[in-house]
Amino acid sequence: MESQINSKHSNAAPDNGLIKKYIEKRTIPNAGERSIPLDISRLPGFMQEYIEIGTKHTDAIPGALLTAFLPAIAVNIGNKVWMQGNGKNQYCHIWATLVGPSTTSRKSTCIRLASQTLWPFHESIKDLPQTDRNKLLLVINSTTNSRMITLLALSANRLFEFHELGVLLKNSGLGYNAGMKENLTAFYDGDSKIYSNQDRTEYIDRPALSIVAASTPGWIYDGFETAAEQGSGFLQRFIYCVIGQRADDFHSDPEHEPPDYADLHAYDDIYSVFRSLPEVYELVMDLAERKQWLSEHDRVMNKIAHSGDEALLEYASRIYNNVFCSCAIIITLMKNHEALKRLGQKTRSGTSSKICG
Repeated sequence: MESQINSKHSNAAPDNGLIKKYIEKRTIPNAGERSIPLDISRLPGFMQEYIEIGTKHTDAIPGALLTAFLPAIAVNIGNKVWMQGNGKNQYCHIWATLVGPSTTSRKSTCIRLASQTLWPFHESIKDLPQTDRNKLLLVINSTTNSRMITLLALSANRLFEFHELGVLLKNSGLGYNAGMKENLTAFYDGDSKIYSNQDRTEYIDRPALSIVAASTPGWIYDGFETAAEQGSGFLQRFIYCVIGQRADDFHSDPEHEPPDYADLHAYDDIYSVFRSLPEVYELVMDLAERKQWLSEHDRVMNKIAHSGDEALLEYASRIYNNVFCSCAIIITLMKNHEALKRLGQKTRSGTSSKICG
């Protein structure tokens, strides 16, 4: 992608069961079906490299490894870089869910490996006073609605990690978590929010919340089943990797040694560049690329709109706006992290304010 990053600060539900029918028909493999293969050769080099590293640690399919990896990158960028899309600033964040059977699909393993890329940073702050540590923590494994607002007010760049999406859906409906799912849905759009109650007022500035989760097909069926869920737009904000039946049998290695995650920990050298960006930057596409993106956007959206498939239209809108912009930011920054390191040094010395990728 030929792109330019400019320094710039930026202040009626479908029919019940519609999405379930859509998923059953077109997405989730039936029993006995295998996962749709991923053409790794068409991926950017850094994605191919991560998949190669990941397959040394697990026999998970490449698509599952990659899906879990993207939110880990995104949380290190967050609201430091944005892109103009759909008439607003789109910050870097990814909501991703791995869907597959328990145990055999290696969903939790993929999430755990991606988390290992964040381990060095968390290790470096673990001995800080709790107040300071809470401001810096990237990954949140469990929280309540009230605590979530407080944490995002401290830092708007967070990664929520749920090893069972259904638990989040269930807990968000409990009394003490009233409004949690609605708040999460609102955070997705990246608009600054003020939350106030009798005890306190919290200001969340340009939230860039990422989520990585796992789910069995049953939970997804149940979640998409109700008209309320279909109309809320919450589940439509995720990208999904659907994992089918294993292509081969289990083959355990009796001489297997404890894992060495040094190759995954090395990613923090890149992440630290993103976290250290001295300003807020806009990623600007050149005119030809922007025309190509919007042409494809319009083609897909018009085709779906004419079909009357409202549920699919809402999902496609997220893919061709929010997800596209976040992935464009991730790919550009990962390819140009060395230049970004120099950008940070030059910007702090006042000699440069942009980089061409």
